[in-house]
Amino acid sequence: TADLNADDPVPCLIADTSTSVPEAENVNIGELRAQLHHNLSSLFLKMQTVLHVSDMACQEIVDHLSEIFSLSQPLIKDTIKEILQQHHVSPTEAVLNDLVNAVNDTNIFVSATAKGEDLSSNKRRKTYFEKTFPVVKPVQYVLEPGRTVVYVPILQMIQEICKHTDILDRIKETKASQEGHYMSHKDGKYFQENTLLSSSELSLPLILYIDDLEIANPLGTSRKIHKLCSVYWMFADLPSKYRSALHVIQLAALCKVPDLHSCGYQRALSPLLQDLGCLEHDGVFIESLGQSVRGTVSVVVADNLAAHSLAGFVQSFRAGYVCRFCKATREEIQSSAVGDGEFTPRTKASHDHDLQDVLQGDGHSQFGVQRDCVLRESLQCFHTITGFPPDVLHDLFEGIVPVELALCIQEMIKLKYFTLEYLNKKIVTFPYQHADKTDKPHPIPKNFAGKKTIGGNGHENLTLLRLLPLMLGNMVPEEDCFWNVLMDLKEVVEVVLSPKFDEDSIQYLQTKIQDHRQILQEVFPEFRLLPKHHYLEHYPDLIRCFGPLVHLWTMRFEGKHRFFKRVIHDTQNFKNVLKTLATRHQHMVAYFLNTPSFFKPHQQITDVSSVLVSSLPEVAKVHIEQKTNSNMIYSTSRIIIDGTNFDAGMFVSVGQEGGLPQFSKIESILLVNNDVTFLCREHKSWYIEHLRSYELSPGNMTVHSLSELNDILPLCAYRVEGKTMAAPQKFMLRVYIATDIAVKVTLTGRPESVDDLIAILREKVKPRLDFEFTLQYEDADFNGQLSCLIDIQELPEKGTLKVVRSESDASSLASSDTEILPHVPVSECRKTWPDIFPVPTFSYEVKHVLEEGNIAHDRSGKTLKLSRAQKHNILESMASVIHGFKPYPSDRDVGMAAEALVKAHPCLKEPGSENGWYGWKISLKFKMGNYRTKLARSGCLEVSVNTGKRSKNNPDKDPPHSNIKRARRAEVNFLPNFPKGQNQASLEEMRLNILHEVEKSEKNLLLIDNLMQMTFSLRRQEIVQENPLLKDFL
Repeated sequence: TADLNADDPVPCLIADTSTSVPEAENVNIGELRAQLHHNLSSLFLKMQTVLHVSDMACQEIVDHLSEIFSLSQPLIKDTIKEILQQHHVSPTEAVLNDLVNAVNDTNIFVSATAKGEDLSSNKRRKTYFEKTFPVVKPVQYVLEPGRTVVYVPILQMIQEICKHTDILDRIKETKASQEGHYMSHKDGKYFQENTLLSSSELSLPLILYIDDLEIANPLGTSRKIHKLCSVYWMFADLPSKYRSALHVIQLAALCKVPDLHSCGYQRALSPLLQDLGCLEHDGVFIESLGQSVRGTVSVVVADNLAAHSLAGFVQSFRAGYVCRFCKATREEIQSSAVGDGEFTPRTKASHDHDLQDVLQGDGHSQFGVQRDCVLRESLQCFHTITGFPPDVLHDLFEGIVPVELALCIQEMIKLKYFTLEYLNKKIVTFPYQHADKTDKPHPIPKNFAGKKTIGGNGHENLTLLRLLPLMLGNMVPEEDCFWNVLMDLKEVVEVVLSPKFDEDSIQYLQTKIQDHRQILQEVFPEFRLLPKHHYLEHYPDLIRCFGPLVHLWTMRFEGKHRFFKRVIHDTQNFKNVLKTLATRHQHMVAYFLNTPSFFKPHQQITDVSSVLVSSLPEVAKVHIEQKTNSNMIYSTSRIIIDGTNFDAGMFVSVGQEGGLPQFSKIESILLVNNDVTFLCREHKSWYIEHLRSYELSPGNMTVHSLSELNDILPLCAYRVEGKTMAAPQKFMLRVYIATDIAVKVTLTGRPESVDDLIAILREKVKPRLDFEFTLQYEDADFNGQLSCLIDIQELPEKGTLKVVRSESDASSLASSDTEILPHVPVSECRKTWPDIFPVPTFSYEVKHVLEEGNIAHDRSGKTLKLSRAQKHNILESMASVIHGFKPYPSDRDVGMAAEALVKAHPCLKEPGSENGWYGWKISLKFKMGNYRTKLARSGCLEVSVNTGKRSKNNPDKDPPHSNIKRARRAEVNFLPNFPKGQNQASLEEMRLNILHEVEKSEKNLLLIDNLMQMTFSLRRQEIVQENPLLKDFL
């Protein structure tokens, strides 16, 4: 990317993929001519393969431009003659003609496209491309007369790709995480058990993808004739942020589906299987490394039908053994869940045994196993059981989500909450923003109830599920059972899409999946679960096996299909269609391999403008002054970082409050010394459980760097009935800790993160650090003064750290968040957070169920399944008690409450969980967020004052947060209601009595103390509403 130093002129920030031209004084004319010729050929290649300009159109452009240049010769001749005459030179006609010819010769386009030259025709251009660019030609194999397969040699392709040094650098970026954390496929159990891929030596794990591709009109007469089977591949070690570009996905083979069915996988994929075997056994020589590197297929991603077909499982999902992860039948999954432990999981040993029974028997399938997988037969380090992960796209967004949306929408229409016409009008007129515009859903068809699905593609269904609460939430009563089915599904989707997991979040996912199955079967007892519902129940364990499943879904691979469909649309040539498509694809890859960088630039910025630092908000000035002395910087309204768009007006999640994420709106994007800073307006967030979304109200201006964001993916907020609402796509949580006590520790070396450093300190000095803390360090930039350690890169090589512990909860400064205390009678005192959390007594029904459940648990260890209403009662009661101690509890506080709940009622322990209560902790966090929202709406002053909104309880208030600073750690916006029977006048009279009493020589201290307690709410009102200066109290 271009240098963004403010002392330089405004930079050009659009990535240039061509080779730069040398300075005039250093020009070698021969090299320059060759380089310009190559640049022109690169332009032609880009036009044909990236911009999809047809061969005919490309030739038309060449011919017309050549004609224009030819007709321009008299103009050139006249211009040369005029210039020479101005210099008192009178050339002859022959000299003029020579000069014109010389000028024409310098025109690279004219000389390169002249008749008989390299770039003069489509055929010559193609020959030149294959001679000059790194084109790996596809090879066509005859399977039998009239049946062929086109294969792109994978070993040659790997060699060409790895000549690009930045590709190898990106492959080496992916490292395994610490134990119990799952961030990539390398953290999965199956990868770590692979002796080839998990060794310390460099290896090349590959992801294969297989799917059918319909290149003709799917509704036309040729729809089955030209249906292709496509096999793609990708380096598994490429970080997910580099996978968005479709040219990163490589083509392995193309074959017509009827030919594949006739000849089988073994014959159709034989060239690919041979090369993969060679890669696994001997490796491939990488020129830049000077050595051979081995590799193998790590996983095969595909939809369920293709996965079962290639893996050798039965391809019927209506009956029998429908799961490739366990030995469940279609009937058994209706009554039993994966978490019940009644299904036998498939293992390598059991699968090999079943396969032997098939091969030695009469050919009938055994437990759903029909035959061996051809990859298993050809590769030593690949196994069927460990090589086929589930696909989130087809299981959820093109499976469960459209079916359950149809199911619930149909029932809500019957209840007359809304009509189909109203819903479709909302879908069409909803003000989609940014990325949501691209993936906006289509109207639901009128016959959706008969089809039992709303249809649509995965992108559209994901957007509809996420935004449906904002479209229809106000039309549906709270606690409606059909609505709750969809909202539970929305929560499951958010967690599944998380790019990072630990054991706790995996357990939370398992809890949410179990809850969803329970409510779905309670509300729709006649509904038969799909096999995809069963696959979803395997997800928690499969994340442990494969890593985050969102990194292995087929979404981007299916996007690759568009390239081939576009080629057919442009060429309209179905003669030898396999060779045509493969050749055009390899030309496209060659174009990108010829560019200086195979990947998109880390940052792409356009429309940059300069801005005076003095014109920016104070918080931005302070931030910028720490980075540069310049009085001017650059600003933009849009930046693309690693393929993700950040636009002014978008929201990002930064920090947390009460265990739930907070959000900030991007006002502008500042560029200082190559650093990107988001100038944002903070927004207070209020979790609305009914909508599974957040209500936002604006606060102060702030600045944030990319590393501070809870999630790299920005989101859009929408105005719904006068409120700003945001619906995150992913599950997000972040926790802060408060501080007070210092301990010095000397460290050497640099951990990977601040969290890793904290874990190291706990281990080294335990049990002295058996409490929650953050770290401060001596900052050399501020003469050794202590600064909060947020970025591990700020840690000096050798230095002294200060360990900062939370104060006792009795202090008004102890909370890690704003303490917004509930209204209590003046006789009650604020209770400190207890050492042992007191679990409340629940409703009579829930109490009885828990007692019976605890008895059963003591006898057999069986856990209890609660109904939704019973769980709701437990969470509401727990939230009420937690709020009595601390309205904004820390992560540790909520964990204590959840632990106490499970300890008091062991039947509530979550099976499979290490601690048994993490799911309860997360549920309590969201319940607390919704509880605070309810209190604010009910008129509790100590809560509603923090919303900063004009309302019926505060009719004279200014607009949101116009005069209220958003409370941070160790700040308090505490505004209790007046004591019962008192008003402002009576409390003012008591305050005057206090002043009178303190002037006496013999003071009545007991009376003063009582009056101080009674008038506390009046004094807090003055603090919160009048914002007195600190000097007024000194």
